[in-house]
Amino acid sequence: MKILIGCSYTGILREEFAKRGHDVTSCDYRDTLIPGKHHKGNIMDLYNEKFDLAILHPDCKFLAFSGEQWIIKEPGRMKKRINALAFLMRLHNNKNWKSVATENSFSPFIEKYFRVPDCTVQPWQFGDPFQKRTCFWLRDLPILLPTSIVSPGEFYRTPCGERIPKWYSNNKKDRDKTFPGMASAIAEQWG
Repeated sequence: MKILIGCSYTGILREEFAKRGHDVTSCDYRDTLIPGKHHKGNIMDLYNEKFDLAILHPDCKFLAFSGEQWIIKEPGRMKKRINALAFLMRLHNNKNWKSVATENSFSPFIEKYFRVPDCTVQPWQFGDPFQKRTCFWLRDLPILLPTSIVSPGEFYRTPCGERIPKWYSNNKKDRDKTFPGMASAIAEQWG
């Protein structure tokens, strides 16, 4: 299969598909962390190219529920949010890409103005002991099925009492990564 892993620079998911013999390209404006077939640039550069499968990871900064509080605090944020949703929808609905999985964080905004996700999973359902609610909007793909249920990992309480996964205290770059167990399941089930 010819596969695009869009808006992703880590190379983790790309390499899982490559191990299974697929022709897979990742694309992001940043350099890839793992050497491999990677287009450094705008995903729109590949918009008219045909792919059998596109797995998209558009930035959740303006879409995620965790950013709701900033809508009223930061002037111009709502316009950025609307633009981010339009971008997500344009990518997801691209007819040059036969099957599509669009990944993002939990977002009532996406649910209200696009649609509810087809499946919501956690890394701990795929053997990785971490909590990170991950939603997938699918086109011509089956839902992702858990492969190995483990403990969701450690949590801590913030000074305001919020319960947060301990690994979230790492930087945003760590939170961008696809967990290995989930990446393997995605490649196995959708490849």
